[in-house]
Amino acid sequence: ADFTGTNATPTAFSAAGTPAFGYTTADATLGTGTAGRFTGGNWAAFTTSPLEVVYSAVAAAETIRVGYQAGISTTTPAGSYLTTVIYTATPIY
Repeated sequence: ADFTGTNATPTAFSAAGTPAFGYTTADATLGTGTAGRFTGGNWAAFTTSPLEVVYSAVAAAETIRVGYQAGISTTTPAGSYLTTVIYTATPIY
């Protein structure tokens, strides 16, 4: 199941035993929306729309971590799960 938080309003990850799949970013200086919205352990659901997870207003010389988390319940079917995440880097000139 998709996590309930959004990129605009990420929230704390679901409690143990709750099915969910989401992402977080360690970048506290995002260029759109509220900067720092992912700090403090906040997470968002994946979408099919491109959303900002890393930002730099100058030539980037930093490492930013993006994390993924999956929560399962006792009713989650056993098996292999697969997804694809596409990152698009857009330069600023």
